Amino acid sequence: MNNKIKNILLKLIEEGYEAYVVGGFVRDYLLGRGSYDVDIATSAEPKETKEIFNLSNSNDENYGHIYFKDSLYNYDITTFRKENKYENRRPVDIEYIQDVKEDILRRDFTINALFMDSEGTIHDIVNGKKDLEDKIIRTVGNINDKMVDDPLRMLRAIRFASLLNFTIEPNLYNYIRQNKQLIRTLSNTRKKEELDKIFKSQNKLKGIELIKELKLEDVLEI
Repeated sequence: MNNKIKNILLKLIEEGYEAYVVGGFVRDYLLGRGSYDVDIATSAEPKETKEIFNLSNSNDENYGHIYFKDSLYNYDITTFRKENKYENRRPVDIEYIQDVKEDILRRDFTINALFMDSEGTIHDIVNGKKDLEDKIIRTVGNINDKMVDDPLRMLRAIRFASLLNFTIEPNLYNYIRQNKQLIRTLSNTRKKEELDKIFKSQNKLKGIELIKELKLEDVLEI
């Protein structure tokens, strides 16, 4: 772990809070891929995080997120939370919690649910490492719950399969094919943002093939 990232974690820990690097940075670290976006989950609430890092009140804060950057990394520090209610496929009722494991279980895919402590030890409570080794995109927890809460995760599954050249786990693959109408509930903006990421991937042909195989052209209006 780079010392810049470690020092961010240690600042939070020294103030009595838990803090871990989570998600994509840990995934890419294990895959040997470079990443400059660092997601950190902490028991500190946004106000406390701002005080620790001397951030102004104008710093962007959205659903427990605090954003800032240094010369090397972009940091997104998020308070451990539960998402109790979704509206228009976005969480509108969140609850700050103190349990990192409960926070991890709200995440989308197992490969994005690994977390690293300040000593560089990687923790895995959802078998994400094995899915990384097996090159599989698998949902954390109940597939229907995750996809109904936010159908954008269907397109994210395709994006990660394309980006990493992974396979979508059969139950998730079949769920997407059988429940593709959920994608119609997404705004055009959200769909376009995810499609842009798929089509800009070096492995974009795989993403295009998955869209065709899953017969998503109509619900995506392309």
